[in-house]
Amino acid sequence: MELQAAYDAAIASADGFLANKQYEEAKTAYTVAIASKPEDVYATAKVAEIESIVAELNRIQGIEESYNSAIAEADKAFAAKEYTLAREGYADALGVKPGETYPTQKISEIDSLIEEEARQHVIEFAYNKAITSADSLFVLKEYDASKGFYDQALRVKNGDATYPQQKINEIDSLLAEMARQKAIDESYALAITNADGNLERGEFLEALQSYEEASGIKPAEAYPKDKIAEINSQLSNLKEERQKAYDAAIVQADNYYNLGNYRSAKSSYQTAVNIKSDEQYARDRLDEVTLLYQTELEVLKVDYRKYIADADNYFKDKIYDGAIENYRLASGILPDEDYPGKMISRITQIINDNAITDVNKLAQIIPNNTERKFSFAELPVGVRKTNYILIKARNVSGHDFKMLVNFGQGNSKNGGVVLQVPEGEAIKDYIIRIGALYRWFSEDNDWLSIYPEGGDIEVALIRISKSD
Repeated sequence: MELQAAYDAAIASADGFLANKQYEEAKTAYTVAIASKPEDVYATAKVAEIESIVAELNRIQGIEESYNSAIAEADKAFAAKEYTLAREGYADALGVKPGETYPTQKISEIDSLIEEEARQHVIEFAYNKAITSADSLFVLKEYDASKGFYDQALRVKNGDATYPQQKINEIDSLLAEMARQKAIDESYALAITNADGNLERGEFLEALQSYEEASGIKPAEAYPKDKIAEINSQLSNLKEERQKAYDAAIVQADNYYNLGNYRSAKSSYQTAVNIKSDEQYARDRLDEVTLLYQTELEVLKVDYRKYIADADNYFKDKIYDGAIENYRLASGILPDEDYPGKMISRITQIINDNAITDVNKLAQIIPNNTERKFSFAELPVGVRKTNYILIKARNVSGHDFKMLVNFGQGNSKNGGVVLQVPEGEAIKDYIIRIGALYRWFSEDNDWLSIYPEGGDIEVALIRISKSD
């Protein structure tokens, strides 16, 4: 009876421990029960059950410890941006506990970061390569090629880069200054050529005026000043010629004065003063007309500023033909102002930089009342509305006339524009905003034609471009 009582007490205690998941205590109590009844199946089975539960709990605990350790190491590597090591750690954690959300998410995040790092590396490599090429060409003063690489670097970074944009702006300024200086050099050279020719023919007044024009263009140049002194010296030895030159300058100046052309009158009175500085009439008239011209200049500046404002607005809206027309009108009012010329050069550079195709690059003369057609491949629809046509041409007839620029497809003419060709032998840029014409952007045009009406024209370039 005592053994039964001990057994029963041990079993009751063990069952209580087991119910409360106190497995070690339960196993000890069941072992006590087995000691009381060695053949007892119930207690023996419970001991086996407890050992199985404890083994499973130990296995689960081992998994959790391995998982948590792997996660901790991976998180530490991730925080240090050691992404490859972190990914291995998260993969190890998934190997311990497959399907866990956290390491799966972190692996996906790391893959995205590694992919972005690789993308950024490619971007930086391409950017640095373009910048290196651009900088090298810039040092060599190959500005157009250099600008192309700076623009490429800017596109690589989707416009988010200060340095290449600064260099592009610097190159634009340099090119504009070079264009301005080229125009000055050409104007100076033409004035000197005319002056030298006048002097050879004994046309002293005309030679003086051309040398004075050249000196006004390049005040630091000694040559025109020396030639003016030389002519005045010759005239001083040829009193009759000197007087004749003075009288011609006065007549010319007085005519300009009477017409209200104070700018030209001022130049002619200055010529007269240079010929005979002791003549009071010329000096008085020069002082008077200088004051009148300054007053006129203030009035002209009102119209000049209006045309400049209109031109700047057109430029801002990328309506380049309207901008050029107003810059030219402004330049005609105040020819000494260099801003309109610089802006026209800048627009021409933009058109050149955004060229799509050159329809003609072979200089050729097109006779009066003759149509010359030039074929080109159909343009993509997406760029047609922003198209410009740049024509570099020279008047070879010595008088004003019209030039018709037509376009079409196959045997059909779809439209055209009329341009005025002023007299003068210099090559001029004619810019047409052709994309504004409906049948240009709505039809698959494949030819352009030039038709001079009233004179011969030499066409050096026909380029289809687009706005920037």
